[in-house]
Amino acid sequence: MSIATVLARMVKRDQIRTYNALRYVPFSHVEPYIGKKVFNSFVPFDFLSYEPKTEAPPFEEHAMYKLLKTDLTGRDEESFEYLLNYIAHKLQKPHIRIDTALCFVRTIQGIGKGQFSKWISMVFDSRNVKIIANLDHLFGNFNSHIRSSLWVFLEEIKSKGGAWEQAGRLKDLISSESQVWEKKYHEAEEGGWHGQIVVFSNSSYGLRVEVSDRRYVLFDTEYTLRDDKEFHDKVSTETMNPDFIATAFKFLMERDVSKWNWRKIPKTKTRTAIKQACESVCMSFTRWFFESTAHFKYTPDYNKFEYDETRVELKKNFAITNKKHLVAAFRKYKDVSGHPSKTNETNAILDGIKLLWGRTLKPAQCKINGSKKRLRCFKIHLPKLQTELSRQFRDPVVLEIIDHTQMLEF
Repeated sequence: MSIATVLARMVKRDQIRTYNALRYVPFSHVEPYIGKKVFNSFVPFDFLSYEPKTEAPPFEEHAMYKLLKTDLTGRDEESFEYLLNYIAHKLQKPHIRIDTALCFVRTIQGIGKGQFSKWISMVFDSRNVKIIANLDHLFGNFNSHIRSSLWVFLEEIKSKGGAWEQAGRLKDLISSESQVWEKKYHEAEEGGWHGQIVVFSNSSYGLRVEVSDRRYVLFDTEYTLRDDKEFHDKVSTETMNPDFIATAFKFLMERDVSKWNWRKIPKTKTRTAIKQACESVCMSFTRWFFESTAHFKYTPDYNKFEYDETRVELKKNFAITNKKHLVAAFRKYKDVSGHPSKTNETNAILDGIKLLWGRTLKPAQCKINGSKKRLRCFKIHLPKLQTELSRQFRDPVVLEIIDHTQMLEF
């Protein structure tokens, strides 16, 4: 009797359990029920059942704890707490996706980014971690290799390189809970996605961060320990010591993250700088337009409106302009700044400005250059515009011209 026949009989008699589907559903203590005939390919964390052979010091005394607190988060308490809560939440509830990505960018070489990824691989098991240095391996034709990942580290993201070109797909990978998975010689299928994205880059602006972004957590970093060979040797030694990892594992598993809100992203200098570098041409134009009195002239009479192609009418807390002037000023900004934007058509310029300024750009009528009839123009309440831009930017936006308007006498 052949082995195939024996196995077939055992299956028929329910002597061997069989499955008709495969899923990857991570868990910590209690395995979730996903169906009687569905096989869960996730292997529980090793350190859930590990018994330390020696007594390691508390995690707060580990070299990795010090590295996380100093160089990797720039000694910022809010950033450090966010990072610890992030790791602890993923360890305690690995099936729940955190829809933000950790980003260590604009960094100096040798601050310990690689040691951090290696440490995460030890805590979460290397089979749950993928390190990718080429974005083609992330956004290529086949992506099933990251399906069973809890962490995906993107290394050496270059300034305005692949991460810029694939900004939309990267954002989707950060926020979505499922993906379409493709494997060579297999049909594509949709399935759950549980991985967290971590970005490493020494380049200044390796990411494209939108003004209203709520996906990227950008840390300020330091390099005070970069040349401390003894310290980094200690980090490496402790990372390879299972008793030290077991202590860190226990610390993170017992950390209270029940009230932690991962959407409350730390406001760091790096985040603000990169957002400004990546902002739209209309936002850059707005900053330039309202930064200096050179772009304005003052006329106290509200019934008159005079303009030229370099300056706009200014009154207390208000700027008055029209379509022709806004387009001319925008084109001048592109010329003097050398901005690479291809936006140059009149309607495209006006649409972009209206979308950004919103309701603060109010239609009005006034007499232009001594005309007898009132003509269409725009009236802009500057403090309200500043408030609106700050709300969109999620950081303070200062229109410097406001200080000058307060000093005007009437």
